[in-house]
Amino acid sequence: MKKYDFDEVIDRRGTGSIKYDALKRIFGSDDLLPLWVADTDFRTPEFIMEALRRRLEHEVLGYSFRTEGFYRSIQDWIRGRYATTISEGWISFTPGVVSAVTTAVMAFTKPGDKVVVQPPVYFPFYKSIAGSGREIMLNPLKLHENRYYFDLEDLEARIDDHTTMLILCSPHNPGGMVWKRQELEALSEICQRHHLMVVSDEIHSDLIFSGQVHTPWWTVSEEAARHAIVCMAPSKTFNMAGLSTSYAIIPDPEIHSKFEALLQTLHITNGNIPG
Repeated sequence: MKKYDFDEVIDRRGTGSIKYDALKRIFGSDDLLPLWVADTDFRTPEFIMEALRRRLEHEVLGYSFRTEGFYRSIQDWIRGRYATTISEGWISFTPGVVSAVTTAVMAFTKPGDKVVVQPPVYFPFYKSIAGSGREIMLNPLKLHENRYYFDLEDLEARIDDHTTMLILCSPHNPGGMVWKRQELEALSEICQRHHLMVVSDEIHSDLIFSGQVHTPWWTVSEEAARHAIVCMAPSKTFNMAGLSTSYAIIPDPEIHSKFEALLQTLHITNGNIPG
């Protein structure tokens, strides 16, 4: 097994890195610690780099489509990591988790609808909602003894007839919580009772401490799976965000079909038709 040197300092300046090369443009100085972008300064694993090298050796970068290997790699990873199986028909390619969240908001809510977010939370969620003409409904997390918890009483009190969706961050960014199954079950019961679709951002699900167990949202219950879109990606796990590859797992065929239809409209497709 290859050993990686996590003490190696890699100079990323001059590579078009948002983390480093955009500092001066955005913050007015490049003499800053760039803690504002969640990619690491470790080398991308060799097995990924080798696969990219093999592909580039062909020297024709024409139109392509996602082969069976794309779906099989996701299925194998999910089975090995979470001891559960998913169908190929559940998987939708998306260029990023934020674009998947925004697509879900656009597809399954209408202008004026309320979408729940649970601050403090990843800030692009707000843009996905407000930028689509929907209303942000805040359900702040509760802080107790250095850990955040869902405030389910507050959530139930705030939900009204215009509330149609909840965006979950699991594991939580930036709080770091790996939600316990019973916490997710309690949240799911409220969402089911009020007919809220759940969009679960699980991009950090592989980066958890030993002894913690991540529970994918679709495994919480059959009912939870029927009204959910789960967003995952290899980008944080393997430091490959620049490849713009993520995926949505959508067990319900009608929801999957509608999500795919909007992706096609937005030209974020799974097809092989040149555009």
